[in-house]
Amino acid sequence: MGFLRYYNNKRLWLIGFIACTAGIILVSTIPYTTDNNQQVASGFRWDYIEHFFAYFAFGSLFILWRSDRKFGIRGQELVVLITVAVCFSLGTEYVQLFIPGRTFNIIDIIYNLAGVLVSVLFVYMYLIRYYIRRKYKAY
Repeated sequence: MGFLRYYNNKRLWLIGFIACTAGIILVSTIPYTTDNNQQVASGFRWDYIEHFFAYFAFGSLFILWRSDRKFGIRGQELVVLITVAVCFSLGTEYVQLFIPGRTFNIIDIIYNLAGVLVSVLFVYMYLIRYYIRRKYKAY
């Protein structure tokens, strides 16, 4: 039952969530120069994948923080997560309009929200609801 000790340590997940949020803010506000612009001729940028995984971590840590000891989370909490993710994503993109070398990019927002939605599907629906609940059924 070693994993349950970490799963039930909500302070750990809260600290991770705050650190992830601060990291997203920090990285989102770094000015770009011509040296670190990664766009290629095809239009695909590797930072789209970074957006996905940053917001996947954001959503995952939120879910692990807010889930209860019976491996559940209220639907209202998931609505809060999605609402906060949309507002946070829009806010970080909007702020980039005022940062040298940065621009507002709707595709970044799409990848951000995809990361959060996949975290809900994977972390909550599969990892917590299916795998952990079944493994620790006696708990």
